[in-house]
Formats: sequence, C-alpha cells, structure tokens
Amino acid sequence: MYNLKSVELFPRLMTDPLSFIHACEECYNRRMEELLPKITPEKRFIALAGPSCSGKTTTAHRLIDFFEQHNRRVLVLSVDDFFKNMDEAPRDEYGKPDLDHIDHVDIHLLRQVLSAVEQRKTAFIPTFNFKRRCREDVLKPIDTAQYDLYIIEGLHALHHTLYSLLNEEHMFGLYVTVAEPYYLDGNPFLNIREIRFLRRILRDYFQRNASLPYTNSLWGNVIKGEKRFVYPSMMQANWLLSSSYLSEPMFMRHDAIPLLKKVPPEEEMFPLAQALMEKLNRVPSLDPSLLPADSLL
Repeated sequence: MYNLKSVELFPRLMTDPLSFIHACEECYNRRMEELLPKITPEKRFIALAGPSCSGKTTTAHRLIDFFEQHNRRVLVLSVDDFFKNMDEAPRDEYGKPDLDHIDHVDIHLLRQVLSAVEQRKTAFIPTFNFKRRCREDVLKPIDTAQYDLYIIEGLHALHHTLYSLLNEEHMFGLYVTVAEPYYLDGNPFLNIREIRFLRRILRDYFQRNASLPYTNSLWGNVIKGEKRFVYPSMMQANWLLSSSYLSEPMFMRHDAIPLLKKVPPEEEMFPLAQALMEKLNRVPSLDPSLLPADSLL
C-alpha cells in the first residue's frame, strides 16, 4: 500500500498504475467512511457546499449510493437549477455576468420548493440548461414525501440566506474543497486554485459547451464570489471533506493538454495555458478509462 498521507506525486508509482489508482481511491474512500457516521438519522437535510469545482456534485452521488444501501431514500436538489436566466444575472462593475453572486439564485422559488419539501408536499423543481445558459420552461413535479433525506448541493448551499430556510436541528452542513496542493519532488507543483481551474475548464468544455477563453473570462468573478459568499459560509459546516486526489494531475494531463494547446496566442489566457501545460507535462499521463466507475474524478 502506498503512503498517501502527504500529497506528493512520485513518478515511480507509475510502474504499477492500477495499484496507484486503487490506492488513491482508497484514500478518498477512507475520508468518506470517516464522514458518514457523523450524518445521524435525525439529519433530514445535508447542505453540501464548496467553491467551484471542489467535487460537490460527485460527492452528492457518493452519498446517495451509501444512504440508499442503508435504506434511505435520497433526493438531491441542486442550487444551480435555481439560477436565474443569463439576462437576469447580476453584473459586475465591468458589465459582465456575475454568475457566482448569491443574487444569481432565485431565492423566492427555492424558498417555495424547500417549504414544500419540509411539508412533504409536491414540489415543482426547475432545471437549468447550462449549454443554453437559461432555465428550462417546464418545472418538474416531485413528490417529496417519497424521500426521507434531502441533499441541497451547490456553491451557496451553506450561505445564511439558504441555510436559514430550514430547521437547523435537521441540517448537516458539509463543505467540500480541494484541501491540499500538489507537490513534485518536494516542491510546489499545482496549487489549490490551479487544480480547481483545470477541473473547471474540463467540466465547462465537455459538459457546458464553453470554450477555455470563455471560462477564463469568468474566473475572476468566480474567485471574487468565493471570497465574498462561499468561504465565510464554511463556518456553518459540520464537516470539511477534502476532494484532493494524488492521481488527478495525471488524468488531467490526458484531456487538458490537447485543449490548452488550442488556445491561440492572441487570447488573454495564452500565457496561463502555456504555464499549465508546462506543469502537466512534468507528470505521466493516465487514461481516464482506467478510473473506476464511481470515482470522484
């Protein structure tokens, strides 16, 4: 078994990549096993928050798997689905959409849904289409009485505006983040923000039809919004879960470098793309097909 206590990348581990991947998965699984007993039966709501691309959505799916194996019926409510349409989004001082502002969330509609959930009535849930960057026209009816555990997942799930909508006695606050940077040969390699930025460009490109320059253009507001709205809400959390994975840069290299190479020199993010490629080129590449189906990555 590899020693995974320090977040350190050792190229020699690549002599046995499958064992290395398994060890990384086990490290994350141990963190989950430590967390799960803390979510006691009287907790009907899990508020799952964290900064952008910290692993919130995948963590929610892991929680579903665990609790359904223990005969809990779980409903996930994504705060992202309550985003307002792009033309209603708050703007920053430069007139750009500030998509990470708390005012981008339709609090009125979310309050209606959470009220229905608490009363175990039918709730009408919106769906936000990230490729079209607007909310779907039709609300989806959900019989919330079918469930006994509700995961409220999103950037602002622990913000006091949302957290105060529910009975605190029944809430468990979970904050997910990349808690450790990566080191190579004892020296800083990828910092926490770089890891999340790489996760973000990959997610936005493959799942949200967004180019790398577009994602980069929003990143400044992402960081600003985190400092203003997300980091202070960490104080509401009952538990902090790290989503750091030792193998992640090696999997990132496989998909990120071809995309970073396509950033043209005239783009503002070109120097950043070059710097990230230089860092990722220092580690071996791992094919994502080697990942277990339930991996956080």
